[in-house]
Amino acid sequence: MSEQQIQKPVEAEDLIQQNTLPLLTANQKKHLRKKNKKKKEKENKLMEQEKDEIPVQLFVFNLENYVSEDTIKHRFQECGIVESVYIPLSCSHNAGFSAQYALPFSHNRGFAFVTMKNQHDTQAALDTLNNSNF
Repeated sequence: MSEQQIQKPVEAEDLIQQNTLPLLTANQKKHLRKKNKKKKEKENKLMEQEKDEIPVQLFVFNLENYVSEDTIKHRFQECGIVESVYIPLSCSHNAGFSAQYALPFSHNRGFAFVTMKNQHDTQAALDTLNNSNF
């Protein structure tokens, strides 16, 4: 029984660089280079498109206590697609009552996280809403 050797696939560009394709004419080599270049450009373009579709999270600070998630979402939707809004809440108890009878009161901690759908929407939000009041 004969043994088979498993070899990794070799790209045509590697063979051209090593000059191991003597049977190819100069035009054929040129065609292969052009084909590989187009393939790499297409892959790079797809990677850029995928990169643009990555959600981006913004940190929004100096919020007033009364600002809600709906308020923030409404303002940011003017600039693009908002995937989520998260406002961390701080719980405090009513002062002057015993802890047994105190009712928790939640208010925002003055900041929020807004996740925009992509880099384009994020940049639009930054350009429009940076240093604005809610």
